Formats: sequence, C-alpha cells, structure tokens
Amino acid sequence: MRVNIPPVSQRDTLDTKIKKVFESIGYRIAVLSGKGGVGKSLIASYTAVALSRRGFKVGLLDLDFHGPSSHLFLGLRSRRPAVSFSGIEPVEGPLGVKVMSIAFLTPDEETPIIWRGPMKSSAIIQLLTEVNWGSLDFLVIDMPPGTGDEALTLAQTVKYVDGVLIVTIPSTIALGVVVRAINFAKLVGMKPLGIVENMSYFYCPETEAKYSIFGNSSAELISKKFRIPIVAKIPVDPELQTHIENNNILLLKKPDSPLAKAFDELVDNLLNILNSRKHSENTSNSS
Repeated sequence: MRVNIPPVSQRDTLDTKIKKVFESIGYRIAVLSGKGGVGKSLIASYTAVALSRRGFKVGLLDLDFHGPSSHLFLGLRSRRPAVSFSGIEPVEGPLGVKVMSIAFLTPDEETPIIWRGPMKSSAIIQLLTEVNWGSLDFLVIDMPPGTGDEALTLAQTVKYVDGVLIVTIPSTIALGVVVRAINFAKLVGMKPLGIVENMSYFYCPETEAKYSIFGNSSAELISKKFRIPIVAKIPVDPELQTHIENNNILLLKKPDSPLAKAFDELVDNLLNILNSRKHSENTSNSS
C-alpha cells in the first residue's frame, strides 16, 4: 500500500475531501478501548452486522493496523478490495456490510505492519478519503487500542465523528484504563455515547446458566461516575470461536442466543441515544 503524507498546504483540500465523503454517511460511530484484549473488534464488527439486520446501510472501517481482526469476525479471510474510478471499493461482508481493513492490503495474515506514527496517520487519511463508501446510514470505525497516534489522527482530522462507544470488561485492572479512554475522547471532542461491557458473564448453552467468571461488573461504576449509559453487556459464548474458524457469523447463525440478543439491545439503546440527541438538537435550533 503506497502511503503519501499530504503537505500542510494541502490541508484545505484534505478537509474538503473528508467532508465530501462523510456528507453521504448518516452517522459515524467510533469504537474505542483504552487497551487491547477487551474484544473491541468483536463489538465493532457485530454492531455493524446488527445494524444491518435492522435494514440500515452500514460500513465498517478497521483502523487497528497492528492487530486487524474485524474481517475475521465477519468471515472475510483472504479477501481483496477492488479498485475503480471511484477509488478503493470496500469488501462486501455479511448482509451487505461494506468493510475496509489493512488486512485486505497485506500479502498474508502473518505480514506485520511496521510503521511509525506519520505513516499510520497518512494511511488513516487515505482510507478515509480514497475508499468509495457510497451512501451509508452508519459507518462504524474500529479504533486501535489505546490513545496514541491513530486515535489522535482520527480525532484531529475528522471533525465529523458523531460519538464513541467505549468498550470495557469486568475487571478492576481495566477500570483505570477505560477512564483514561473516556477522558481522551472528551479532550479531543469525541462524545462518549455509551459503555459496552464485553465478557460480562459466561453463558453455558447446556444449562443456560450465567457465571461472572471475570468478577463483578465495573461498568456501573464508570457509568455513574461519567454519566454515560451502559448500552449492553455482552456475554462470553463458548461457540464463538468455532463460528470464527468456520467463517460463520454467530450473530446470524444463532439469532436467539444471549450474545445475539445482547447486540440487539446494544443497537436499540444506540438508536434511542442518537434519536434523543437529534431531537434535543432540533429543539434547541428551533427555540
């Protein structure tokens, strides 16, 4: 993948390009976590599918360059994007979800991305401006873990992100990390929309029992402290890995499973939050 770092003199042109792309996208939702290993890519990819199940036109942009995995959750191994006169064409995933990931541009799954900050920032800009997303209701952006170059580039370059879903797990170790992620989002002007607690409990298909294998939930503490609603608690489903290995989407194969129902709840709450915010903005503008 050729990476060009735009000169400062081209900044106005860059802003114009990004604005033009994003004008045809209804909502731009970033999925952020303060650390790796909390299942952020699962949340991003399955949220995109869950939105598509409701009839929305959805895109998914995976910006986790060093550990891209959204394409694995969507059964898109070894896929390659096409190139047209309109730019890079995203790969079509389940239910028509348009997916773009750095994993589609590397020779194989084992090839590492060894880039310094400016290279990664430039690549983000290219993916934002050169991918032909077309008209979408939602673009879900799978952010890299942490609060480094990639997250900062998105925040500073893209002034059109409508909000952030914060992913956490029931762990006291993760608590401080998540708090930093929330403060980062606020400092750079990305509004936290809701908290998603992944691995909230273990669901046993045989007994239908629930076990808090990672300890008590920490989402309530975060929600209360920052006044951010909890939009979903996602269970650990032991069948998820088997579905991934077989390029299947558990969300679609087992729509009545606790995991699928949790994502339905996530989408319900997300839509309610966005609609409520839109109503408040319209009321403020009319007064």
